[in-house]
Amino acid sequence: LSDFDANGLSRFIDILRNRENLSEVSAQKDFKYLRWFLRWCIRNGFTKEDAALNYKAKFKTMPKPVIFLTRVELM
Repeated sequence: LSDFDANGLSRFIDILRNRENLSEVSAQKDFKYLRWFLRWCIRNGFTKEDAALNYKAKFKTMPKPVIFLTRVELM
């Protein structure tokens, strides 16, 4: 648990992206689960490393386009 400082969290994201070849959305979800686990560990006294609370990860996600139907398509 002590390996998950700011550098360790950055390496974890790099591993998800490069070695595991996950998409950005999947990597973001896995990082979210890791942060939840690390916060749980902090609350229960398993670790004092609180980098997970302050670390801001940057993920490249594209917003999905909103497509509206025309009146003809609705009918």
